[in-house]
Amino acid sequence: PGAGTTSHALLKDINPGAGSSGSNSPELVWAPAVNLAFFMADDGTTGSELWATDGTAAGTYLVKDIHPTGSSNPGLAFAALGGVFFSATDGSAGYELWFSDGTAANTFLVKDINSGSGSSTPQKYAMLGSYLYFSADDGVNGRELWRTDGTAAGTTLVLDIAAGTASGSPGPFIAYGGYLFFNAFTASEGFELWRTDGSAAGTTLFLDISSGTASGSPQHFVQYAGKFWFRG
Repeated sequence: PGAGTTSHALLKDINPGAGSSGSNSPELVWAPAVNLAFFMADDGTTGSELWATDGTAAGTYLVKDIHPTGSSNPGLAFAALGGVFFSATDGSAGYELWFSDGTAANTFLVKDINSGSGSSTPQKYAMLGSYLYFSADDGVNGRELWRTDGTAAGTTLVLDIAAGTASGSPGPFIAYGGYLFFNAFTASEGFELWRTDGSAAGTTLFLDISSGTASGSPQHFVQYAGKFWFRG
């Protein structure tokens, strides 16, 4: 192509013929550790499942048929700890935290956080140190702050921010100065700015921007000029 133009080409006809493999704009998550981009696709046989590509037709493949009798609908993915973490269902557990390094053998349910058929629906991922942090609902404490090292034993609730069944709904997150800063809710302060060092004791309200039960609602975090900025 000439200057100022872009070349486009079909990489692979995943669902052969006139059938569609899914969205016209698939969500691709690049995992540098394994040199693969992960995405959801439907080949017309296995349902909507986890696929990966190295940018070639031969290297574009179904990673694993997670839900053998339906669609696992993998989504909300984040590259970390040697692969990609994502939400999916195998038909027995609900939508829970999964991991893949691009091989079927190493694509697995990390933990059934909301045990049984309930869904914890992990989302809003961020890294701090050697842990991946995210929000999830275990069916007991509401949507709260969790972290994982990629193992079931290392996947734990950090803190029940909004005590009881209410949800702290933490996120989005930004890593700064050895902490994760984030928006979270309590009945006494509303949605305000919190931070965590990864421990329960180190997870605290940082600033009640709009004092009392009103919400400062911090969001749109970004780092610039040695500081982090947000709207509130």
